[in-house]
Amino acid sequence: MSAVEDAAQQVRTWLESNELEYDELREGQFSFALPGERKLKTAVQLSIGRQGVRFESFVCRRPDE
Repeated sequence: MSAVEDAAQQVRTWLESNELEYDELREGQFSFALPGERKLKTAVQLSIGRQGVRFESFVCRRPDE
């Protein structure tokens, strides 16, 4: 098993143990939502590479303004 495959399995295990729904867009690339306050969620995309992990997220602080 390569380092990327091993890390991807660890991410899958963590997401499932925390009961988070996720999509695996391709090997080592995950899309999921972290729960927040008052029904708000934060969308996250996590990509595992050979030399690192990249997290992408967007947060809108006051969407009603």
